[in-house]
Amino acid sequence: MQRRLIVAIVAISCAMGAFPPKTYAQLDIFGAFANNLTPEDITMMKNTSAQLYLDDRVSLSSTMRWTNPKSGNSGAVTLLQRYEYKGMKCRTIRHSVKEKRRDRSSALNFDRCKTPSGEWMLR
Repeated sequence: MQRRLIVAIVAISCAMGAFPPKTYAQLDIFGAFANNLTPEDITMMKNTSAQLYLDDRVSLSSTMRWTNPKSGNSGAVTLLQRYEYKGMKCRTIRHSVKEKRRDRSSALNFDRCKTPSGEWMLR
């Protein structure tokens, strides 16, 4: 299972580098974690991370946690960095996920940038 997760993470990372930024919105960035996560888990991850990258007042290293009592899965989202890229506000966010079925957590970092149209896209 761990090997499958690593392969999925590498495949998604390669795909993100191969497509122009506008295409990123069409990719499910949580696909690498989705093997044993429920749709509710994914929604909780997305909502928790949005609280960190949308609010400029959140301090670096801030961590927010989510827990889904139905699935037994949980995780944490941490704001690692704020920066500017090609005139866009960007954030680096770390997602750590603890699946009920596994003994250890998995983590993956994502960069999101705010486009001129106001959408937050993967970089």
